[in-house]
Amino acid sequence: MSKANASYHIASPVIALHEAAAVAEAVELMNEKKISSLLIHNDKNQITGILTERDILRKIVLLDIEDKLERGVGLIATREVYFADYDHLHESVVRLHFEKKIRHFPVLRDKDHTLENVVGMVTVTDIIRHYLHLEYKSGKPSSRRDPNLRPLSLICKQPDQVETYDSQFSKFKFEVTRVIDPDKFFREHASGTVPLIFDLDGYAQKELSNLIVLAKKYRGHLIMTVSNPAVVSLFRKYMDKDRQTIAQKPLDVDYLVWLLTQKWPQIKTPKT
Repeated sequence: MSKANASYHIASPVIALHEAAAVAEAVELMNEKKISSLLIHNDKNQITGILTERDILRKIVLLDIEDKLERGVGLIATREVYFADYDHLHESVVRLHFEKKIRHFPVLRDKDHTLENVVGMVTVTDIIRHYLHLEYKSGKPSSRRDPNLRPLSLICKQPDQVETYDSQFSKFKFEVTRVIDPDKFFREHASGTVPLIFDLDGYAQKELSNLIVLAKKYRGHLIMTVSNPAVVSLFRKYMDKDRQTIAQKPLDVDYLVWLLTQKWPQIKTPKT
């Protein structure tokens, strides 16, 4: 791959530190710059090593000396540095990762291992982010999704709740997707073909009241979830038992899946 086609993100300018600098200074610099590695150089600006988070975690802990944070960073840096070729970036990164098992790739423009020839740094994290971005833009993940997965929409206050529901329902072949815009969801799924979970916890009263009005009119399968048992008792008598229920946390997921897949009549997509 030529440099024109090397589309990995190269962090630049490269962050480097003199080999005589203290370990404490290196740690402080990495925290300040929010980076996971530093290049180490000598008085002639020649690259003499690389310091990574792993070096700090694995080596500094094992040093049985009192002033280890004040010692020169060269003491714990990895001395053998492997460089990725700027003009053949993809090929050299792949080769180095699999042959040398490294995760940080200083990108070199020339043969001399000096600071002025280092273009920047590429990490495995950058590469993963690059490919995920390409997959997202091309739409490939959706084209490879399991055709047996059942859609399951989720209205919830906190985004991290999606992971909780996904971990509970994914083993039953449900794909949980958070509803970002409830109004739009109810407009686009008026026929009720997509089952819906509505987590009541965390909403302010006014916002919750408006959402409940929309949810109660939903013609599809609806499961409301809540932590407060009093709310469960209040709502249960008003639910349409043929397609709606309210469940108290922690959830009996087996029962809810039974409702969605066997107990409740399956809603067919209307013909257009």
